[in-house]
Amino acid sequence: LGKIVWVLTIHTQTRILSINASFLFIPLEKGIFWTSVTFVCFYLIGSPISAAVGLTDWFTTSVDTKMIACVGATSIAQIALALLGFEYLRRLDWLSAGGIINQRANNDKQDLSASLMDVGQQRMELSGPALIVAVYPTE
Repeated sequence: LGKIVWVLTIHTQTRILSINASFLFIPLEKGIFWTSVTFVCFYLIGSPISAAVGLTDWFTTSVDTKMIACVGATSIAQIALALLGFEYLRRLDWLSAGGIINQRANNDKQDLSASLMDVGQQRMELSGPALIVAVYPTE
C-alpha cells in the first residue's frame, strides 16, 4: 500500500502539471488540437505501456507491481502532455495570444450593452417581489 501512495502522489503532481500546461488552449481556440494531443498521449503512449505491463507477464508476475505500473502509465501520459503543453507555451507569440483572448473575452460585452441600452427599466417576476433587471439611461 505504501508504494501505491507514492505512485498516486506522482500522479497528482503530473496531473497538476498537465492541467497547468493546457489552460490556454481553449481560450486560444486550440481545443481540438489539445484534445488530439491528449488522445495521443493517453491512448498511444500510456495505454500500450499499461497493457504491456499490466496484462502480460513480460515484465513481472507480481500483481502489486502491475497495479503500480497501470497507475504509473497515466503519469507517463501526463508528463508527455505537460512537456508538449509547456513547449507550445514557450514558443507562443504572447502578444497575439493576448489579443485573441482579449477579443474573445470582450466580444459579448458590446452586443449585450447595445441591446440593453434601449430597455430602460424592465421588471421581471421571479417567484417573489418584482426585481429590476437592468437600468440604463436612455439619453
